[in-house]
Amino acid sequence: MRRVVPVRTVQLREAGSRWATRPGGAGAESFAIEVPGIDPLNAGVLEATFDPGSGLGEWDFQMLALAAHVGALVLEIERSRLQLLRAGLWASNRVRRDGAAPLIGSTPIMEALRSSIERVAVTDFTILLEGPSDR
Repeated sequence: MRRVVPVRTVQLREAGSRWATRPGGAGAESFAIEVPGIDPLNAGVLEATFDPGSGLGEWDFQMLALAAHVGALVLEIERSRLQLLRAGLWASNRVRRDGAAPLIGSTPIMEALRSSIERVAVTDFTILLEGPSDR
């Protein structure tokens, strides 16, 4: 999304998420777009931070609105998968593998990274992890 719209960060989360932090750092402005869902009480939020004066235009906001609709699909798929897992009905045909095997380190940050990788490793999504390599 950051390649299409000049934003610092874009975060998709459930509206009631305890991870409702505002990434982006000092001097950043942010806004949130409600992510539509089947259950209005279980909505999601697409939050974007950007530099003041970045000049977001109508096209940028349209792209963020489209991203909110794609985010709605992602949240619904994840909710359905979790419901099936809890009910014991999720039968994965895939061989479980440790998606974070080549990582070295046991700091809390590395453990959080390993956990994130293992969570998405069972999906067909392509992801890009960014961040400093010195922590």
